[in-house]
Amino acid sequence: MFPSNESKRGAFLEHVREAREERMAERLRDVAAVKIQAHIRGWLVRESEKKKIRNEFDEIFGLESTLLPDLKNIPHATIVFKKAVRLFKIFERDKDCKRLEIYTRYLLSSMDSDDLKISYVCCAMNKALTLQWIQHIKEVAVRACEELEFLHVEVASENRLVSLYLHLLLIFSATTTWRLLQQEHLQPLRPALNKLTQNIMAELVTKGIYHTLQQVLIKGLCRGKPAIRGPAITTIITLSLRPFLASEQSHNILSLMAIHIFSVPALIHHLVTLAPDGLRMFHSHKIFEKILEFVYEEQNLRIVFNTLEGCYALCLLANLVHLAYLERETSLPELAFPTF
Repeated sequence: MFPSNESKRGAFLEHVREAREERMAERLRDVAAVKIQAHIRGWLVRESEKKKIRNEFDEIFGLESTLLPDLKNIPHATIVFKKAVRLFKIFERDKDCKRLEIYTRYLLSSMDSDDLKISYVCCAMNKALTLQWIQHIKEVAVRACEELEFLHVEVASENRLVSLYLHLLLIFSATTTWRLLQQEHLQPLRPALNKLTQNIMAELVTKGIYHTLQQVLIKGLCRGKPAIRGPAITTIITLSLRPFLASEQSHNILSLMAIHIFSVPALIHHLVTLAPDGLRMFHSHKIFEKILEFVYEEQNLRIVFNTLEGCYALCLLANLVHLAYLERETSLPELAFPTF
């Protein structure tokens, strides 16, 4: 009728075990609560800081994009640069794509100014900011390339953005259009700044600019009615040539051109009808001859045609045949009959 000592002892041990587990669970709950609170506090601080950074950017440029921002109301270029660097560290496409558009318009207007306080080139001339400026422009250019792949050229508003971002890439891939450098006393800086633009181009090649240009061409030209105009096509051809020429006609870059640019369906046809300036650039730099010399080596030929899908390989051949027809009275005789 009375519980034995063993049963009392078992009940006591069970009670002790339950109490110990309860204390352990409570400690784990406390640790979990502290971690959750720390994560939430950290997230709130980060979101607050991001909001502050975006607000600082918006205070300078506003929220409405304009074709030509009033540079008189914009602070010194170095101030804008520091704010922009902070923005791009937290850049999120779904929240900041409009800011990228506004900033791009500012950059283009700034680079078209010969005022040292306004031109963005002044940041590159500042030794304390040069390396950071290069890295920042690389990041902006890469963001522009990414944005180009998202845009739909058949939509009028997005088509304008395609031209905008292509223009940005064009401006920062060479110093030829930098208005500030047209001043005679700044000419000695041009060789050093040319090196900076070559550095930027090399980064873009690494990040896949040729694939981006190919996508823009395919989306814009492979349709019943071309959705991109001659100036945009000429810009793309210029951008495709600049890394090749800057790299002293590297075979690696030439292979990228053959794979991504010359494989675009009916490219040469569209150049003839829409962008003859692009065709003239190919002719002046003897691109046709260089591609033929490149694929003449069996290893290079294998690389190109193993990379391309069947239909794009045919497009490459078709473009080369069309280019050969256009060159029939100039370079083709020497290429076809080199011993005569």
